[in-house]
Amino acid sequence: MNFIYYLNVNYSNLKPSEYYFIIMKIKSILYLEIFMWLRIKHLLIFSLLLFIWDKSFAQSAQIEGSFVFSSELEQRILKNIHNSQHKNKLLYLSAVNSSTEQDFLLEKQQEVQDFIHSMQERRKSFKQEHRFLERVFYQVHRKFLKRYVPYTSFYDLLEQGTYDCLTGSSLYAFVAEGLGFEYEIIETNYHVYLLIKGEQETYLFESTDPLEGFVKNHEEIERRKAIYRDGGEQSDRQIVSAQNYHQFSFTIETSVNTAQLVGLHYYNASVVLYNDRKLEAALQSLEKAVFCYPNARMAAMAKIILNSMVQDSSIPMGRKNAYFRKFRHVIEKNQLTLLTKG
Repeated sequence: MNFIYYLNVNYSNLKPSEYYFIIMKIKSILYLEIFMWLRIKHLLIFSLLLFIWDKSFAQSAQIEGSFVFSSELEQRILKNIHNSQHKNKLLYLSAVNSSTEQDFLLEKQQEVQDFIHSMQERRKSFKQEHRFLERVFYQVHRKFLKRYVPYTSFYDLLEQGTYDCLTGSSLYAFVAEGLGFEYEIIETNYHVYLLIKGEQETYLFESTDPLEGFVKNHEEIERRKAIYRDGGEQSDRQIVSAQNYHQFSFTIETSVNTAQLVGLHYYNASVVLYNDRKLEAALQSLEKAVFCYPNARMAAMAKIILNSMVQDSSIPMGRKNAYFRKFRHVIEKNQLTLLTKG
């Protein structure tokens, strides 16, 4: 008998003992109903929490998994980035941009190759090596480097002519290699420049200086290298570009290879995303940077982004923790400075 039955009983004709029995029965039924209701409620709450946890776990697993690739081209390039031979540097450098189209890149590569061929043809008319390299420097600037924009991508250089020290030096390296010259791409804390090795002399290519960026005098080369090493003056944009986003506690002055150069392009992309407050995308780009070129710069940037992520209430705590776990693993795997949440 249920609760409704007892509500329809005529209580006026009941004996006290019968009345007491019915009251106790109603109480037991009520207790049972309340217990069952609470069980169902708790089960629903538990199911909801389980669903939220499963979703959070799935997101965490996705975050802590492999790279998020923006294109098949990027996936293929990163897979082969540490091979000793890089047959197509323009493709490697352009893979950082999510809108990269291979047909467009092949077209632009042909344009650069045609330029290299034309300069190679003119080389015979130059009796002095430095005169030829000087001509190459300024011709590249006139044809390809149109407007200085800090942290621009290599794809944007090819498409729009915007450049900075990293992309400009990358293009000059491609041209120098095509002309048969040995070179070094030098990375400092806040700048990248190119050293060209001639038959007897070394020349400096400063891509961000369209008027006096070709330097052949040894004393002037050493003077500029000292400025780059020390960080230079913020106002001296033609010598040191875009330096004051973060003051590093270490000094960088080293030659970089193609894989490391691609890593620096990913690093710059991460800086742009961080400045746009796209923190998760910034970390995804930075992870690729570390894969290509693990160094102290990458570890410092990871800590900056993760510290900002802690303050961002729009990112769920589960995702934050997943990123902390992932980057702690990435940094430890590459034997870099350990991260802390502080």
